[in-house]
Amino acid sequence: KKSSDVQVAAARRIQRTYRKYQAKKELERRKREKREYDELMDKIQRDAWVELVKLEREEEEKQKRKFDEERRRRREEEARKKRFLEAAFDGDNTEILAILEEVRRVTAQKCAAEAGLPASVAEATIARQLERFVGCTDANGNTALSESGNGGNA
Repeated sequence: KKSSDVQVAAARRIQRTYRKYQAKKELERRKREKREYDELMDKIQRDAWVELVKLEREEEEKQKRKFDEERRRRREEEARKKRFLEAAFDGDNTEILAILEEVRRVTAQKCAAEAGLPASVAEATIARQLERFVGCTDANGNTALSESGNGGNA
């Protein structure tokens, strides 16, 4: 009986040691998996943040390009108005007609850039732009007609 008790105690000790070993291995595996998961989550968050920053930069650059384009367009329009008023003052009809054709061309290009714009709307936009341009004034409120009269070219 004693030898069987010793054998049972030894078997229990072996089982206990083996289960302890198994539990330790399982704990290491779970810690490793958690560490890998945490690293993956950190990488995903970092990548998402980088992508968000990239998208924000692209949007800012797009807004800046749009703003710069609008500023350039306004500057060109002001230069055309100045040339138009000076041509009216000088009585230079060929320059006036050339500037009006330039306004027509620029407005038509802008309308063409807007996809899906019907031709009738484009023509109306061009006509409005030409009308607005002909009625433009300088800093003193003088129109092309008054400039022409001031230049002696009524």
